[in-house]
Amino acid sequence: MQFEVIDQVPFALDDVFSTMRDKLPELIEYLPDVKSISCDEREELPGNKLKLVNRWMLENRIPKALSKFIKPEQLGYIDHAQWDNDGYFVDYRLRNDFPERVHRRAWAQLFHGRR
Repeated sequence: MQFEVIDQVPFALDDVFSTMRDKLPELIEYLPDVKSISCDEREELPGNKLKLVNRWMLENRIPKALSKFIKPEQLGYIDHAQWDNDGYFVDYRLRNDFPERVHRRAWAQLFHGRR
């Protein structure tokens, strides 16, 4: 399945790219269902790339009927991302902690626009 979402923001490309890459935990005040984002791993890679592993914890809003199947600590996921600083894109995959180990892999061309 392919889909595309385009959001335009009135800020410089370099500022938006570096904020999304380096300051993501500071953005949780704008993400109402996110309790926290922490960086578990940060590694500089050859070719001006950066590997990040971020842990996202979501707000505990489990319906009572599902609370014996879904634990609060399962309401989150781990974001494995490789940022290409020259190409302004990120290749990422998400892993959650549900028993089925639902995985999603995505490639995102981010930050089209002028510098």
